[in-house]
Amino acid sequence: MKIKVAAEPDAAPANHLINACGYLQTLSRNTADGDLTKVLDAVVGLPVDCLKAHSAILLHLSPDGGPCVPLASKNASWGLPADCHAHHGCSVRDVADAQSPKVVSRLCSPISACADLLHTSGSHTLACIPIVTDGHCPVVLVCSRVDTDPFLVWELEILNTAANHAAAALMSSNRDTEHRRRADSLERIRTIASSSIDDSLELAFLELLRFVGADGGSVLVREDSSLRIGAAVGLEKKALPQRLLLESGSVSGQALSSHQPVLIQGSANRTDYPNAIPRPEVVSSMILPLISNKAVLGVLNLNRTSSTKQQFTDDELALATTAAHYLAMALHNARLHHAVRTQIKTFGSLHRVAKSVTSRLEPDLIAKLIVKSLKSLVGCETCAVFLKDSRSREYNVAGGFGMAGGDAAYRALLPESIVSTLEPGNALLVDESYSSENICMTDMAVRAGLRSALFAPLSLKNNNSGVIALFRSRPGGFSRQEISLVQGLSELASIAFENARLYERQKAIANVTQRELTPCVAGNIPGFQIGTRFTPAHNVGGDYFDLIRVDESRYGLAILDVSGKDTAASQSVGMCKYALRALAEHIPSPARLMAKMNRFICEYIEEDSFISMCYVLIDSSHDEIVYASAGHEPGILHKAGAGNQRHLHSSGMLLGVHPEARFTERRARLSAGDVLLLYTDGLINALYMKPFDPMVTLGRMLSENALHHPQKITDNIHEAAMREGSQRSPDDIAMVALRRTKRIPVHGK
Repeated sequence: MKIKVAAEPDAAPANHLINACGYLQTLSRNTADGDLTKVLDAVVGLPVDCLKAHSAILLHLSPDGGPCVPLASKNASWGLPADCHAHHGCSVRDVADAQSPKVVSRLCSPISACADLLHTSGSHTLACIPIVTDGHCPVVLVCSRVDTDPFLVWELEILNTAANHAAAALMSSNRDTEHRRRADSLERIRTIASSSIDDSLELAFLELLRFVGADGGSVLVREDSSLRIGAAVGLEKKALPQRLLLESGSVSGQALSSHQPVLIQGSANRTDYPNAIPRPEVVSSMILPLISNKAVLGVLNLNRTSSTKQQFTDDELALATTAAHYLAMALHNARLHHAVRTQIKTFGSLHRVAKSVTSRLEPDLIAKLIVKSLKSLVGCETCAVFLKDSRSREYNVAGGFGMAGGDAAYRALLPESIVSTLEPGNALLVDESYSSENICMTDMAVRAGLRSALFAPLSLKNNNSGVIALFRSRPGGFSRQEISLVQGLSELASIAFENARLYERQKAIANVTQRELTPCVAGNIPGFQIGTRFTPAHNVGGDYFDLIRVDESRYGLAILDVSGKDTAASQSVGMCKYALRALAEHIPSPARLMAKMNRFICEYIEEDSFISMCYVLIDSSHDEIVYASAGHEPGILHKAGAGNQRHLHSSGMLLGVHPEARFTERRARLSAGDVLLLYTDGLINALYMKPFDPMVTLGRMLSENALHHPQKITDNIHEAAMREGSQRSPDDIAMVALRRTKRIPVHGK
């Protein structure tokens, strides 16, 4: 028996690797769904179906020396003997103990009861993969091969990945019951804490005690520089002197200052916590800060006393931290609700303005709405909105009222000291009666008779992006309510300006994507004229056409339409574009190319994406086209000699519906002057006006323009469609027109 490490080949066999990837995708879905049976079946099926293994079996090794139990198997018809215990010295047991994969080649002597049977069945190579759960390896994947080919490194990597999925599914199954119990309890805590906190804090705290198995504790709510007891069990209020709770020498003080939970086994050490209250009856304690939005709102204390005799574990500390998060959110929400109730009059008007401001994506329009709202709500004499330029860092005027002289006059109202003094989220009031040397009204403001000013920063993520400035002609001209209103509006304006900036950035990205994915025909076909037209419904579209040179006399012309619009459809278009170009040069048959594209789309593109497609192979040396369709609108072939038209119908369902869908291909002859028109359903939608048949209308348009150059044909049809439809099409429109001019000799023939 020898361990053999095989040399890695230059490249893994493509089909085996693709099939293995498919299995791994199925494993991921089944693991996420928690379907243990399907996961285990797929794990043993992968090596047999994709890696040329003869058989595979998942063996559960008993930790107490009991018999091995097969959890799942494939082609393992030999079974296991009753005395298969995987004792030490067995390769399967060695793999479980070492938690490391092992490959055994030339299986010439029994290494275990199952290996003996494998050798009897003709297997010569063995791969054992450990499946580790919670730090242990109770299960081993055993794969065998009849031939002597060793398992390669990439094959072992795939088996390891499959084993990881099996481990996740097994752990999930084992923990489901405990998770459901914990989840139910956490949900009860969340539900209680989400209600009126004044009435339910104590109920939520009692549920939390049961949740972690504590027999005492308290909830301390922070108010300014002190703590009040919000709820307590097994603790007298006199045992909580307020002056000690916030000091670093106390356990609660450390949790508050460090923002981290503290786990103490036994009584608190007086060396580490000199101000700790002596509690000899406590055998274990958890002290957790109640944090919401980075603010510490209080402290949660949970204790186990000598009556319990069991200390808290790290897992229980993690669970208590999650539960404490719900209490912190409840405290935070209660404070927010109180603040809203006390300032409801101040922010009543702000709500009406919010929808108008945040729904705009143009910075100039947002600024106009802000100054208009401030004029009506605050009643100031002068107001201006300044935005900071991201490159020059200068503050430019975005909008304002009350000053003559244009932007220069408004800029002269903004003191340079204000720009560096303003803190994110805090408004600054400047008044002539208490101005300082560093912060005072500008000369322009004094000349204009303005005696008080309020500056509110436009800040987001602690970065100032601008300033809202308000001025009045009387000193002390802004009340606390007005300051709160301006601060609230500045926060909304900050979000609106940020949305506008992000929209402009996304628009720029979309423009780049549009240039990359906008259909075009590169080059031409000897003996043919080509014309195209593409009009997306949005920034980028889901329609695409392409011309691909197959060989010196044959060219592939494709047009496709992806379900959906905008960026989601454009992503699928990008994948189809490169897949089509990769396949067309090697698969000249339109039907076979369509089948290959269909399998690719079913495997790699989102399940709800469906694609219609028409592919035409143009043979310029034989004046012939071969075409196939996948649920696409039929192309129209206009015959110049007879003046009639032929619709290029070909059976085949949409790409992406079923991986084994079949497609048919048909042929048609070309003569000089014949015109071929391919298009997407957006053109038909634009032509649809009852009671006229849009296909009849399109045929008439093609006949009327058949003598023009193909580019003029597509342009004229598009203009006529927009005119007859009387409105812009809600869908993308793509067209390709191809005219046969004359036959070009190939190789002197």
